[in-house]
Amino acid sequence: MSARKKAKPQRKPTRKVAAKRGPGPKPRATVEKTKRRVPAPRLGAGIAPFVEELEVALGELRRLSTELVSTRRELNDESATGRGVEGSLRSQLEALRVELKTARAELEIAQASTRRAESRLESAAEAEVRAKQAQREAEHAADRARDELLWARRANDKGPQRPTGGDT
Repeated sequence: MSARKKAKPQRKPTRKVAAKRGPGPKPRATVEKTKRRVPAPRLGAGIAPFVEELEVALGELRRLSTELVSTRRELNDESATGRGVEGSLRSQLEALRVELKTARAELEIAQASTRRAESRLESAAEAEVRAKQAQREAEHAADRARDELLWARRANDKGPQRPTGGDT
């Protein structure tokens, strides 16, 4: 008998090797993560922040309006010279983008105006409540003063009270 050994079958590796990421662009933050929240206006805080926000938005609107006019002129020039449909479509797309930016700026202005109006309405409602309370307190004070005046008149009409005693 020959001394032959059976070859043991080799085991397959049980651990999976994860594929390495190659160099590439890092994932960008989503729009939702980068949005800033505008703090809610505090009552009685004044309108200065709203005015500043409105001025910034109006400046942006003016800038975008100028861009829109120049983009429309370029679009008309390109279509008049016949540079082709592709160039015309690109110009139209750019004009549309500018119009969308303008609409967004107008929306921001309207939102700021709405926030200001809501703040004013809340302030007015609080002032009304305070005024009604002050009116009630004034009415109560007037009633007390009137009652004291009547008591004083009655006491004055009766005259001074003389003590009555048995030995006079």
